[in-house]
Amino acid sequence: KRDQYDVVHKFLAELLDSAEGLELSPGEALFLVPGNHDVDRAAIGRAARLAQTSLRGMTGEERDEFREAVGELIGSPRELEDLGRRLAEYCAFTSRMLGPARAVSPDRPFRTDVRELGGIAVGIASLASSWLCGPGDENPGQVVLGERQVRMALDELRASGADLRLLLWHHPIDWLHQAEKRAISELVQAEADVVLHGHLHETSASTLITPFGTCATSEAGAVYAGAKWQHAFSAASFDPQSGELTTHFFKYAPRGGGRWVPDRDLGRLLVADLAHQDDVGRLTEHGAQDPLEVEADPVLHL
Repeated sequence: KRDQYDVVHKFLAELLDSAEGLELSPGEALFLVPGNHDVDRAAIGRAARLAQTSLRGMTGEERDEFREAVGELIGSPRELEDLGRRLAEYCAFTSRMLGPARAVSPDRPFRTDVRELGGIAVGIASLASSWLCGPGDENPGQVVLGERQVRMALDELRASGADLRLLLWHHPIDWLHQAEKRAISELVQAEADVVLHGHLHETSASTLITPFGTCATSEAGAVYAGAKWQHAFSAASFDPQSGELTTHFFKYAPRGGGRWVPDRDLGRLLVADLAHQDDVGRLTEHGAQDPLEVEADPVLHL
């Protein structure tokens, strides 16, 4: 609802203002993705319910049919707009928070951006894993992200010359529909460097090395007041000289007035060594920077 988004707007604006000396603006420094709580279930019409019920009913053996059906929906702005009305309030919020130029819309609730950091072109794809969420389909194996959405975003990042590719969406890969989970997982491993997601409210990070490639995954903790989960966030830095991506974890300690402290249970975790990637030339040919300079541009995962 609008009043709930206004609270989030105030929180994020104050968070950026508190980063003294960095001069961070929402239009440049924030990257948002919708979750299941952004879905307005009252906006899901009968036709949309029938479409998502039909897709959810497909099995893992119907991968080709599922891919084609979902791909047609994502590739058709008119049809995606009908399904995306459940995210209309979220889309309006992105316009207020990020500005009209970076806002998403019901007919395209995802976007890509490129930022130059430390001499590296960092590509960020903010994807929507909740565009088809609604009553009864938010369990593991039922979330539809859409391979076409991921491919469209990766194609845009590749065309923009992004050296480092980050993908953001709300749900874990393991929660994706069985007909698309394997295909998207292999695609991400081959084409992306980092995946950031949330939903489970438990901070963690891992690196997956497969014949398809290496991909680091970071899961965000909870930061909203009154949460029953451990309040936590993480900050990451990338060293283009070594290809190392390092994540630091923090948690909230409520005693003594409350403060953020390093999470000793997780420690200082080296998330990924990306130096052996086949396309690592993208990261080295643009000129190496001193690692300390790069660490001045951290990525906060909330």
